[in-house]
Amino acid sequence: EAFKLTVSVLLQMKVLSQTDVVSLYELFYCVNETEKARKAIAKFDREHPVLDDKELVKQRRTLNSWFMSSIKEAQSLAREFGLTPSSRTGLPLNQNDSDKGKDPLAILLSD
Repeated sequence: EAFKLTVSVLLQMKVLSQTDVVSLYELFYCVNETEKARKAIAKFDREHPVLDDKELVKQRRTLNSWFMSSIKEAQSLAREFGLTPSSRTGLPLNQNDSDKGKDPLAILLSD
């Protein structure tokens, strides 16, 4: 639902092209995977407050790996769309004097 709404708005704003939709879908998928991994870790930690077994440690590391790989992939895709602070500096904008020093994403979304 959020994906459909976001794509629709970004296409209307002409910020997104049809060819970007697949990458944006992957970004939403990775964010969802990150949230599922976070919940799985929280559940695991509630059920196993003490990791006193090698198998439990291995399971927790697997969950950590899932979480971290999801975050890394989401961050990589977010950079492609200018959604990270460092990647916003590369957004092509026509700034006027009153926009100098403002966040480029905020300027883009205010139009």
